[in-house]
Amino acid sequence: GGKPSTGPGEGIINGSHNYGEIVSSNPTTDGYIGGLVGSVPGNSKLEIYDSNNEGNIGNASGWIGGIAGFVDTLKMDNCSNTGTLTEVNKNVGGLVGNLGNTTDDSGTISRSNNKGKIEVANGVNTGGLVSLLQDGSLTIENSYNKGDITVKNTNENLYPHASGIIGNVNNNGSSIILNSGNYGNVSLTSNSGSTYSWGAYGLMNTISSKNIVLNSFNNGNITVNNSTKYYSIVCGLISVSKSSNFYGKATINNVYNTGSVSGGNYANYSILYKASSSTASITNAYYKSGPTGSNVGGTTSMTDADMKQTNPATASGLLYILNNNVKTLNSKGLTSIDSSLSGYTLDEWVIDSSTGYPTLKSLLNS
Repeated sequence: GGKPSTGPGEGIINGSHNYGEIVSSNPTTDGYIGGLVGSVPGNSKLEIYDSNNEGNIGNASGWIGGIAGFVDTLKMDNCSNTGTLTEVNKNVGGLVGNLGNTTDDSGTISRSNNKGKIEVANGVNTGGLVSLLQDGSLTIENSYNKGDITVKNTNENLYPHASGIIGNVNNNGSSIILNSGNYGNVSLTSNSGSTYSWGAYGLMNTISSKNIVLNSFNNGNITVNNSTKYYSIVCGLISVSKSSNFYGKATINNVYNTGSVSGGNYANYSILYKASSSTASITNAYYKSGPTGSNVGGTTSMTDADMKQTNPATASGLLYILNNNVKTLNSKGLTSIDSSLSGYTLDEWVIDSSTGYPTLKSLLNS
């Protein structure tokens, strides 16, 4: 990784591993830096299977990912990053820095994870798995982030987004997060003077017109620090924002958040924030008692004891509720929610002994 290619690319990486440290030789100039791949732009198609990065990445700026820096079309399966990303700037993702360059581009990330700590100075978009979905579509399934994310901005002209899964979905992108979760804390320190909204979120921020979050969760604490100006927003799961004439739209079903949310001077919500003229549909969304679930309803507050209930037959417990919803939704078929979900099913929930809260069975030993 670390060096951009110069033309159209297509390739397959299978069973590859990096253990070496990656440090930019020119940290003041934006570049494409990844643990395995820097970039393959120009209508590129890249497939990565059964691969991982353990090397730390630091002292760099641009599009930076634990696995890949900048990719147009991507298929990733069973990949992981455990290397730390420190002293990095701009667009930083635990797995991928930037995905998509045209509306025809697409990406799938399955059975993959980031466990590496992410520390960013003057970040624009930071994500536990993907920094920025620029254009095209992205589906993330059976994947998670466990790395804590810390963004400390001194540039007041930036309007940063920091999230546990996808930092930001741009207006021409569309996203699906399915059977996935964030365990890492997200902390954003900024005093941005931007009149656009910005902030920290458990799963993602979006201004695109199609986003679906199903059977997913956040356990990390989400915090904005030192915000005294304009529109800082903190959400346990997702912010459905707007920008100029673009308005976000999201559908959320069978999700939960246990992490604290604090510090937003414009909004703090345990599940979701929806900007005016944007659209959000929320069903079966649960959160530990704290700030209001959302500004559009559709959420349920629960006690910590009920969220940690281990007996799968206790009807008041979160474990029972989530799995009962899974049975109902799978029996109907997920195409009843959206046609793009054809072929997908929702996973079973089990108790994670390390947190005490439900997690997805497919994530437990990955």
